Amino acid sequence: MADHLDDYRALEGRVKEWARSRPDVQAVLVVGSRARIDVPADEYSDLDLVLFADDPDQLLDRDDWLADIGPVVMSFVEGTAVGAWRERRAIFEPMMDVDFSAVPSNLLDLDFAVAGPVTEIIRPVVDRGFRILDDDSGRLSRLYDLPVSPRPAWTLPTETMLTNLVLDFWYHAMWTTKKVLRGEILVARTCLDDSMKDKLLKVINWLAHLGKPDTDTWHGRRFFETWSDHDIVETFHSTYGTATRTQILDDLSRTMDLFSQVARDAASRLGYPYPDAAERHIRGWISETVPDTLS
Repeated sequence: MADHLDDYRALEGRVKEWARSRPDVQAVLVVGSRARIDVPADEYSDLDLVLFADDPDQLLDRDDWLADIGPVVMSFVEGTAVGAWRERRAIFEPMMDVDFSAVPSNLLDLDFAVAGPVTEIIRPVVDRGFRILDDDSGRLSRLYDLPVSPRPAWTLPTETMLTNLVLDFWYHAMWTTKKVLRGEILVARTCLDDSMKDKLLKVINWLAHLGKPDTDTWHGRRFFETWSDHDIVETFHSTYGTATRTQILDDLSRTMDLFSQVARDAASRLGYPYPDAAERHIRGWISETVPDTLS
C-alpha cells in the first residue's frame, strides 16, 4: 500500500461527494492519524471520520449507504474509543479501513471553547489534529480559532492507590495460578494478559511520568513502544506466549518479576513503602505449589 496517501485522498473525495448528496449529513470532520502532525499516518493507518448527522442511527443501523462511496468488503458497528457514541467501521477495496463516527448534528452548535461533558470528550481528539472535509454551514470553522488545550496535568498516585494496585496484582497472581492448576487455561491466560498486564502498564505509566512529567502516554496501550523505557518494553513483550499450562506459568513468572521491579522503583521514587510482605507470601505459595515451574 505504498500509494496509501493517494488512495485515501481519493476516498476522502468520494466521502465528500456523498455527504453533499445527503441532506441529513451536515458536516464531516477528519480526525486521528490522517489529520494529526505528531505520529502521523502511515500505510497501516485507518481514516477516522466524524459524521454530523440529523439521525445518526440511520447511518449506524444500516450499511447500504456505504456502496455509494465505494466497493465495500465488510462493515460492522462498535463503540467509539472515546465518548458514548457508536461508529460504523468499514473496509473499502483495496483494503482501506475507515471509521465513521456518527454524532448528532446539533453538536455543531456547541461552543467548543466552553468546558462541558461533551466538549471535554471532543477537545482532546480535536487538539491532536483535525481537517474539515465538508461543512457547508461553516460551523466547524470555529475549531480553527480554538487554542490547543493544555494537556491535563499528571497527578502523583497516592500511597493508597499504589498499595491497592500492588495488592490487587499479587492477588491475581495467586488467582491465575489456581486457574492454571484447575485446568481453566483460557481464564488464566485472559487474567494474566488483561487484568494483570493492565496493572503492570499502570505502574509503567507512573514511572514514565515520574521520569518526565510531560510524557505523552496516549490512551489505552497506544504507542507504548515509543513512550516507555526500551528495556521495559522488551521485557513486557516477552511475557506473551501460548495458552498452555507451562507457558502461562512461565509468562506469569516474568510478569511478576517485571511488576516487582517497576512497582518497587515507583514506590521508592514516590517515597512510599512497598507491600513486600504480600509479594513474599504469594511468591512463596506459588513456588511451593508449582516448584518445577517457578523459582
